Amino acid sequence: MNEGVIKFDCQWQPSDPPDETYVQVLNSVRTELHDLGFVGVDSDGIGFGNLSLKTKNKSFVITGTQTGKDRVLKPDQTTTVTGYSIQENRITCEGPIKASSESLTHAAIYELSDSVQAILHVHHEASWKKLLNHIPTTEKHIPYGTPEMAQAVKRLYREGALAQTNLLAMSGHQDGLIAFGPDLLTAKNTLLRYV
Repeated sequence: MNEGVIKFDCQWQPSDPPDETYVQVLNSVRTELHDLGFVGVDSDGIGFGNLSLKTKNKSFVITGTQTGKDRVLKPDQTTTVTGYSIQENRITCEGPIKASSESLTHAAIYELSDSVQAILHVHHEASWKKLLNHIPTTEKHIPYGTPEMAQAVKRLYREGALAQTNLLAMSGHQDGLIAFGPDLLTAKNTLLRYV
């Protein structure tokens, strides 16, 4: 399924990392998720798991592509998404690394509500199997990191229970779960309450 591969047009401008405050906030939750096995690297060496924080307008700070192996992120493993187009399958980012392959889905989730200020995307086989089709779940044919996934998430929010659960399973993305909320701690607690 080409896990970990960026599927959108990534217009990356190499530059300095985001403000270190964002990295500290990301690590405050991400390190625990790494220790619990929700963020990491699979047997093929492909990193999984990404977190983001809303900044302003259409911008958000997100963990970089293929950074799952590291327990604690350094500033140069994060980047800022400065713009995007779901319809055109495009992300614009600035920082020392390309944005996560799931950035387009993060962008769509930030559009759901102004109350969404933080997102975490994790992988966990047992939790995914337990929650699949018991919480809002995207269709199996929809691949991660695509405009189709972004639209599916929006549809679950508008027409399903996603506005209440703030947690979804990705049927077509093995072991993939996404939680969101007003901050990362709330998103993490939402995830852990269900699993």
